[in-house]
Amino acid sequence: MLTRPEVAMSASSSQLHGYPVIREVAKLLDGLEFTTPDGTMVRGDRVRITIDPRWEDEAGAYRVLITCYVLDGQHVDWASMPVRIRPAGDTTGPTFIARLNPNGQAVIKYLPRGQYNLSSAIRYCGGDEPIIYPPDAGEQQVETLAAAAKAPKDAWPEQPTSYVSNDTHLVATPELLPDGRFAITFESTDEALDKANIEFAFVSETGQVEFSDHVVLSKAAQGKLWLARWEGAIEVQQPCRFIFSFQ
Repeated sequence: MLTRPEVAMSASSSQLHGYPVIREVAKLLDGLEFTTPDGTMVRGDRVRITIDPRWEDEAGAYRVLITCYVLDGQHVDWASMPVRIRPAGDTTGPTFIARLNPNGQAVIKYLPRGQYNLSSAIRYCGGDEPIIYPPDAGEQQVETLAAAAKAPKDAWPEQPTSYVSNDTHLVATPELLPDGRFAITFESTDEALDKANIEFAFVSETGQVEFSDHVVLSKAAQGKLWLARWEGAIEVQQPCRFIFSFQ
């Protein structure tokens, strides 16, 4: 079930501080491969990236620490930059998305043994709170939505929450449709994003991707606007946050 966070996501120019570093990190991560338990390290002109998997007996899986170390010591506002971890080769294993903290680090706690490919993007956005819950956790959310429907008629109508990319050029609005399906509308006024491919995902607290898909922006029939819309049914096993990225 979809819920609406009370505060919409926003972005500012300060989020792009250290943008050349972010661009380099995305380039270095694109196609970077590692295996458990070995990990890997790669170095660029501005940053060094280490992937450090360590076996956790209690979890029965690897705990993977991703660290992006800026070589010249400058401050970088990582703005929760997502790092996608996909099984290498033709496999049905789980995909994970880790998000860098202000120190340029991220942790995946329950990564199965295997071989993985990494990727990221220079433009992205992700919510801090879950917006989709498993069906068996839906009763409380239904009560919340029902209470909202009983608000006084003269009250301001509930506005959809929008998620704004770190460069402010793309806005995503997820919503719950009357028939129980979900919809996500992406929009931009930036002509340079014509035909841009947008990857989105619903990610559990463990970082595992419960559902993902992609859409392509195209010119709207009227006005200077580029749109993409996805609709469908989503079933998740854990509360999930919404994340999207694009190049």
